[in-house]
Amino acid sequence: MPCVGIVGTGLIGASIGLAARGRGWEALGCDRDPAAESVALRNGAIDRVAERDEIYGTADVVVIAAHVSGTLEEIMSLRRRALRDDQLIIDVASVKAPIARAADGIVTFVPTHPMAGGERRGPDAARSDLFEGRICRRRMNYAARKRVSLSRRSAPRHSRWKQRSTTQSLPSPRICRSLSPMRSRSA
Repeated sequence: MPCVGIVGTGLIGASIGLAARGRGWEALGCDRDPAAESVALRNGAIDRVAERDEIYGTADVVVIAAHVSGTLEEIMSLRRRALRDDQLIIDVASVKAPIARAADGIVTFVPTHPMAGGERRGPDAARSDLFEGRICRRRMNYAARKRVSLSRRSAPRHSRWKQRSTTQSLPSPRICRSLSPMRSRSA
């Protein structure tokens, strides 16, 4: 069973958990606020509360669903971890430039910004359909952009379409499509 790890179980994180669980994914979650973890667990947004080490060691996709300052702290902690090559790590913070700069060089990290939210906050306000029909902007980090650019230049002209398709289908499009029917635009 595929697994999503959610760091931050507020409105956005818990909504991602509900959507993922509704599609057959296991959802692990953690939050700085134990009350948010408890509500997310009680409401079925996560299967269980887990430590960050377990989330990064187990999950196929890790969603950092924190405010900008918390997201930046989490990205700094990623630099001290041995990250898996087959794991997609995304964030859902509203500001992208400082996030993309901080994550530069972490090739499995894709800064994203779902165009969704609500007037209420916290896991009690979470909805499994929060992202349906919404746009999710993504911004490739410098290392990923450079890898795509280099692979396009080195491919023979007749194979560029195939090379582009292969290079850009890192875990993100396949996994993101299975989590939600969101349309996606590059930032």
